[in-house]
Amino acid sequence: MILDKVLELLRRYRLCHNCLGRQFALLLHGMDNSTRGLALKYTIAFELHRRVLDEKAVPEDVRLLASNMGLKEFDDAVKALGFKLDYASKPCYICGGVFDKVEEVVSMVLDALTGYEFKSILVGVKLPSEVCEKEDEVRSVVALPYGESLREELSRVLGKKLSSILKAKVDMRKPDVTVVVDPYRMMVEVNPAPIYVKGFFLKLSPEVPVVSKDLERVGGETVETLIVRPLMKAFEAVDYRFIIPFRDSKRTLILGDGRPFVVRFKHPRKRFVDLDELASEINSRASGLMEVRRLSWASRSDVAKLRSFKGVEEAKVLVKAEKALRFMGPMKLTVMQLDKPSNVFREETVELLDVERVGGDVYRLRLKYRVGFLVKDFLSGGPRVKPSLKEILKSEMNFLEIVEINVRGAF
Repeated sequence: MILDKVLELLRRYRLCHNCLGRQFALLLHGMDNSTRGLALKYTIAFELHRRVLDEKAVPEDVRLLASNMGLKEFDDAVKALGFKLDYASKPCYICGGVFDKVEEVVSMVLDALTGYEFKSILVGVKLPSEVCEKEDEVRSVVALPYGESLREELSRVLGKKLSSILKAKVDMRKPDVTVVVDPYRMMVEVNPAPIYVKGFFLKLSPEVPVVSKDLERVGGETVETLIVRPLMKAFEAVDYRFIIPFRDSKRTLILGDGRPFVVRFKHPRKRFVDLDELASEINSRASGLMEVRRLSWASRSDVAKLRSFKGVEEAKVLVKAEKALRFMGPMKLTVMQLDKPSNVFREETVELLDVERVGGDVYRLRLKYRVGFLVKDFLSGGPRVKPSLKEILKSEMNFLEIVEINVRGAF
């Protein structure tokens, strides 16, 4: 049955060893498609050689099969008997001879990877639509479930060669770098996986905003730039995304364990850097402005964890009160806060630890609450927290600013 299919294919198409063997790629392990194709051609060639010997001639169907096999051993055997085949050499109907260019393609990829650091690699292949159409045509003739695609074979062949040369393992799930090759146009695209770094930052100066979009003057520093610039340089990345769970007021000091953050670096050329050294460099340059702590490697999943960061904050908040506030001692209050995703009010606990008059009608409150609590709504009577502190204390109150936050928590 298989030999009948092989004969049917070779009567119609000129096929290289790889493209013939690939139609039966799932049969027998431990050999490549070129070996499969060659074995099938040898089997056919034995029978064709017998016919030439017995018939003392080269029938037309034998000439056709010989021209589509392109098997030197058979051609030489026929010529040794004094017969001429006289067929024009043709490229493989499916691949056009692309497997003859494998070494050239490998060399091109190696040049493109110069300067990149990685331990694992994945090779993808782009094919012209006409090649895919020809492959589909041939596979419809075989109509057997034992083949694989040209793209799969080329990807594997190139991947094995590059893996061996570069001493990098082939990783189908999370490669450090993905290479997409177009062997027909001799083009290569290098896509290093993004790098994620996480940590916590303390904001020690009211003059330094957290994120660059809050920067009022060009060329100034922010917590974001102080953290990211040394990392961008070390990774030789082309872009980044600085991710924090929420934005604090520009002048708010952030102390305690600090605010968590994740940075995603796009298209990094370098991957193997010392984060402890970089943390020391960041803190040295940013002395008195901010401090980074627990800088470590992260992953995409840490971005989701960041959104659900659990922690407790103790904040010093300035408010303006219509009438004098009397502090009768620490108070633990239960309020309801609107949960945005579900649009349902949920119970929250907030502690009023201290009230201190700063001057005139301005007071400094010390509050303790869960990270994510809507402090401004709680103080000023916003619609998302019920009851508000002004309702509890029966005094009109306007939120001014959060002066300082001490954060306790991890993610």
